[in-house]
Amino acid sequence: MDVEPGAAPPLWTADLPGIGGRIKVLPEDFQVEEVPAYEPCGSGDFLYLWVEKRDLGADYFIRQVARRLGLAPGEIGVAGLKDRRAVTRQQISVPISAEPRLPALEGDGIRVLKVGRHGNKLRPGHLHGNRFHIRIRQPHPDAAARLGPIVARIAQQGLPNYYGPQRFGRGGETVKVGLGALHGSHHLPGNPFLRKLALSAAQSALFNQYLAGRVADGLLRKVLPGDVMAKWP
Repeated sequence: MDVEPGAAPPLWTADLPGIGGRIKVLPEDFQVEEVPAYEPCGSGDFLYLWVEKRDLGADYFIRQVARRLGLAPGEIGVAGLKDRRAVTRQQISVPISAEPRLPALEGDGIRVLKVGRHGNKLRPGHLHGNRFHIRIRQPHPDAAARLGPIVARIAQQGLPNYYGPQRFGRGGETVKVGLGALHGSHHLPGNPFLRKLALSAAQSALFNQYLAGRVADGLLRKVLPGDVMAKWP
């Protein structure tokens, strides 16, 4: 089955009544904590900052850190990008030369919770994953009863791990640029961060397209030639 890149993926439990509710009414309703791949060793040319941001987009956050510390955005190292409408905690790296200016980083949605030192810049992928605490407000009165069959379906059949809409930018603009660049109809942004974001969004949309096709064709749980299998945990 053909599925357009960026289209809403088919629901895994479309035949079951949902629990309703509202998500991300407040930033505190959606909390994300990064699970680092390693802890700073205590020495080296980079500061590792364990920071909390509230209601800040990933690009804006990096630009704010750079501006407040007198650095170029490319000098800020991150392991992954975090949601905007949320309270998130993650590790970032900055050159050791920024240490005297660290007090300027506090405030306006940013808190520094811990500081360490390490020998390398933090790179994308230097994390084990993320832990989420999500609050759903105003659920359906029968939400507790409806939840049982949904959880049972997931426990029995698994869950297709789609990328969410936040990956594609506001109104899908980021993924439009990324896919357009692949088709030759758009130019990638000059900003390196935005360029990487657009290509990542396009990659995520193509992944969703393939996964949605597998779901629609009843092939999610069937191993096909070329599949890479992993056992977790």
